[in-house]
Amino acid sequence: WNRLGTMFHEIAHTLSRDPLPEPSIGHSESTHAITGENTEYGDLSDLMGSSSHRGHLSAPQKSFLRYLPISLSTQSLLGEDEGRFTLSPLEPAQHLTDEKRMLSIEVTRGMPYYVEVRRALGEDQSIGSIFHQGVLIKRARSIDRANKSYIIDPTPETATNQSTDSVLLPNRTFSDPD
Repeated sequence: WNRLGTMFHEIAHTLSRDPLPEPSIGHSESTHAITGENTEYGDLSDLMGSSSHRGHLSAPQKSFLRYLPISLSTQSLLGEDEGRFTLSPLEPAQHLTDEKRMLSIEVTRGMPYYVEVRRALGEDQSIGSIFHQGVLIKRARSIDRANKSYIIDPTPETATNQSTDSVLLPNRTFSDPD
């Protein structure tokens, strides 16, 4: 799978919806919540993060490509919209219902947050089981220009900057450091 995964990873760099000279889909990195340190290819839940792992593109990348229609996302403004949001898993390949698959949270400074859910369905059966146990928090530029996505590690008590534990588990919280 590693060579095939690398091929899919490289092909994904060429995916675009705009006639731009640069690739539209960039690498998926991991970001430590406390230090802000980025690790290139560090998102192990995403084909663009680690080509040796199967899985899908991140929710903001899928939205950018219009594979995930905007009608299947919920938008919120940090600090103004509070409440409960219900998300369905990013997979299945066909969106037969109008269940929301991504929560977009706009912030006053920096890139928006994107929250997604992964379950052991389809290609997501191959990613680490930890990714199926909670929600993934990612950041990316506006989905009108999504190039890279960054998975946030909401478990700062662990020393790793790889995304092996970058899941917000039930009954845990995450606060924007800004």
